[in-house]
Amino acid sequence: KPARDKALKVVQDIDPVLTPDDVESTCRLLGNSQYAFLAYVHLGLMHEDANQQFPNEFSQLQIFSALRSLSSLLEVEMKTLAGDMEATLFPALESLYKSKNWWNGFEKNRQAIKATQKSTRPVDDQLKDAMSITPTDSDSSFWKSVLIAYITRNYTIHQMETRCALVQSYSGKAFGHILHVMVTAPRHI
Repeated sequence: KPARDKALKVVQDIDPVLTPDDVESTCRLLGNSQYAFLAYVHLGLMHEDANQQFPNEFSQLQIFSALRSLSSLLEVEMKTLAGDMEATLFPALESLYKSKNWWNGFEKNRQAIKATQKSTRPVDDQLKDAMSITPTDSDSSFWKSVLIAYITRNYTIHQMETRCALVQSYSGKAFGHILHVMVTAPRHI
């Protein structure tokens, strides 16, 4: 329950209308992986707090690790929802959401900030631009979270550098956006 409450608090920073039932539904959807989900949230937020009080490399590595693990779990959730465990994250997202009215806005922004495969644009700049997007409705709030989760997943899967804006400046918000996608993804299908 304490980890669910923490997850709810963080996701409500992104979408205040979410309830304990929304987090509980995500836990049920994750099945046996719900313990991992709650552990990643707990560890990530615990080290986020510790690092804010006393910046230290250990907490920064733990934040990075929790973001990586949570991003991997997000990818598994999207692949499960898409019904294609062989896909990677973007093809799973495309399969689930390409027919939605908001997809073009997501794609336009993803291309504009260069959150693309083999992009040479620094992740710090991608995140800064993605974080600065102002949603106008629940759909744009969702795709903003998808974009930030996508950038986070790509960086944490392919890099191991903690001296980046993801860990140093945006980790708390990144946790919130990843959780927002995980909690609300089924209702956007």
